[in-house]
Amino acid sequence: MEWKDYNEENLKAILSSMEADGDTSEDLSDGTGFSRDFVDRFLSGTMFPGPRLQEIVLSRYQLTMIDGKVTRKL
Repeated sequence: MEWKDYNEENLKAILSSMEADGDTSEDLSDGTGFSRDFVDRFLSGTMFPGPRLQEIVLSRYQLTMIDGKVTRKL
């Protein structure tokens, strides 16, 4: 993801995938080693996640980035 891809629509896709998997921000924090505060700020759209967390989130929830949009892998 780049800054231009870090938008409300993509955050909603991530959040809905987390919800579908039964995960909370606490689960994501525990599973990634990132602080709960950092994960919460990422999920609220107030902090860009950086490449490592992006990769973890996309792979953990079977997501991919196509033309700047986060979508579920088929």
